Amino acid sequence: MQVGSETWPPRLRPVTGQRALRDVFGKFPSGVVGLCALDPDGSLAGMAVSSFTSVSLDPPLVSVCVADSSRTWQRVRGARTVGLSVLGERDGALCRALASPADSRFDGVDWTAGDGDAVFLRGAVAWLECAVAAGVPAGDHVIVLLEVRAASTVPWERPLVFQGGRFWTLSEGGGRLVDRLDGALLDEMVGLAQHGDVERVLTLPCWQVRRTG
Repeated sequence: MQVGSETWPPRLRPVTGQRALRDVFGKFPSGVVGLCALDPDGSLAGMAVSSFTSVSLDPPLVSVCVADSSRTWQRVRGARTVGLSVLGERDGALCRALASPADSRFDGVDWTAGDGDAVFLRGAVAWLECAVAAGVPAGDHVIVLLEVRAASTVPWERPLVFQGGRFWTLSEGGGRLVDRLDGALLDEMVGLAQHGDVERVLTLPCWQVRRTG
């Protein structure tokens, strides 16, 4: 049965390669979070992650997924507390900065440190101060469970959206493409191999996100 340009029922195939799985994962939109802290040596460390998830209200818990191979996570995990900054719709350049070489990652980035080791980024729409509660091995990643100690938000600002290897913004009745991710940035954010250029139109209930121009 054809529904528009789609085939129904879906023709599911065994997963035999990463590319097909990346295409499926790329259909799911997410936000982007800056995970930052002062490492045990007092040096600034951080990275962009798109796998942020709320877990529990009582106790307050969130999670992120990081690649086993991430050297940045090896530095951040030893911090007393870590900072999560939910990036805003104008923070595409900030996300790129967080994926640049470690020695220049925070050049020109406005940040502040909390009472512990947590580091927060200016321009975000929400901030959470967390302590690492647990790490669960999961394939080539680690699911990191974080206990939320304190939080703040900017209610009138909108978040950056990551979908299909691109950045998008949200708006009522329409939206716009902010930027496209190259393979290297995608690797840093989600630990996947290179992702080809993708043209996608994303529609959410009550919100529409689309390319313009």
